Amino acid sequence: MERDLKAEVRQIFEAGLAAVDAKETVKKSVVLKGNILQIGEKELNLSEFNQVWAIGAGKGAAAMAQAVEEILGNLLKGGLVIVKYGYLAPLEKIRLEEAGHPTPDENGWRATRELADLLARMGREDLVLFLLSGGGSALLPMPVEGITLREKVATTNLLLRSGASIGTAGQAGLSGNPSLPCSLRCCGRSPRCHRFRTNRGRSKYIRGLQGSVRPLFP
Repeated sequence: MERDLKAEVRQIFEAGLAAVDAKETVKKSVVLKGNILQIGEKELNLSEFNQVWAIGAGKGAAAMAQAVEEILGNLLKGGLVIVKYGYLAPLEKIRLEEAGHPTPDENGWRATRELADLLARMGREDLVLFLLSGGGSALLPMPVEGITLREKVATTNLLLRSGASIGTAGQAGLSGNPSLPCSLRCCGRSPRCHRFRTNRGRSKYIRGLQGSVRPLFP
């Protein structure tokens, strides 16, 4: 029997897409058993927290947020994720904001301010899941004092036109961001894991979906 090489290639292609599907990967790796939320090998007792929130940014963040909503249900208080224009998914509790990628824009700047304000209102006993995927550095533009958004956009464009690697461009995109009001450990589906400093230390735990040590999506 003659092999259908075209069909086999398509099967391989579809299997590859399924393997990196953001929503399904989160649902396979994040499990709720009663009040115990298992994230990879890490277990968190949700009864020890006041509220559970989800924030994030990236091209796959909407799908990741959708998975978190389905997993946590009514245990999830709400949240905010920032995505590239058009990269949407139906959500009930987590608010979506669209912004520019790969070049930051005003919508991203405004949404990042809103995200930082949301974090500032959270308390020490709140649990926050940080959902980060590729594109997060462009979608979280919040230049420190002395650097304008226009300057940050110009720098990003220069790096992109020069052929700089995604790591270099992404690091430059984050280097002008101020400290967020809590400690974040996050990897998600991003090619990098960033540790944001704390200037208030109000939240007891902030976790990316990989737990505190290993990335969920290597």
